[in-house]
Amino acid sequence: MTSKKQIAELLDTLVARHHDLVRYGPFVVLRPLRHIIRSVSIDRTRVSDLPDLFFSIGYTCDPGATVQGFWLEGFSTGQDQPRYWSQPNFKDAFLQVVEERILPMLRSIESFDALLSFDQNREFGYRETVNSPLHKVQLASAMGRFDDALETARWMALHPRKSRYWSEGSYALIVDHLAPLLEARDETGIAAMLHDWEMKTIQKIGVLPIFEQVPFPFELSRSR
Repeated sequence: MTSKKQIAELLDTLVARHHDLVRYGPFVVLRPLRHIIRSVSIDRTRVSDLPDLFFSIGYTCDPGATVQGFWLEGFSTGQDQPRYWSQPNFKDAFLQVVEERILPMLRSIESFDALLSFDQNREFGYRETVNSPLHKVQLASAMGRFDDALETARWMALHPRKSRYWSEGSYALIVDHLAPLLEARDETGIAAMLHDWEMKTIQKIGVLPIFEQVPFPFELSRSR
């Protein structure tokens, strides 16, 4: 049976082998944790002996983010490899796939540019998710693409405050609060709002001890 103890012990083994990993419950989070959230996790399934394995990607200035970000994708130990806790060498198979495939992939995603260019041909809808209205506004704003962010915010303003794509609260953050700053090209105000969203997200998901606050890309270009 998949237990919390089993999950913790296996993830602790993984963390002990890599200086840039930290465990938070059933999640292993990669450092540095700046603007991009990356994690590996193990979950229980209806089949007591079969764990679910996931990696996830997100960004910190997303008010709706969790430790698992906006993109959660399952993976397996591979064809002809042990998949069940009770099978000999399952733990070794898990460590191998994470260390050889998952961690190198996640380590390559340290910036907004890398996040946007990640596996553009994925079959699971990554492009569609990244280009959904909320993510499009938030990511474009963080990267200093204010015209793109404003265009999407204006499009949202033409639609109901609550829809299948956003909650009323998310709509308010974009249309009522961020959009006026975009209209005014108030870069100082935009930066302050994004940092506020970021800190609230970090505190909400409980990873403040490993968070490193750094400027957003447009702040860096502005300071040169």
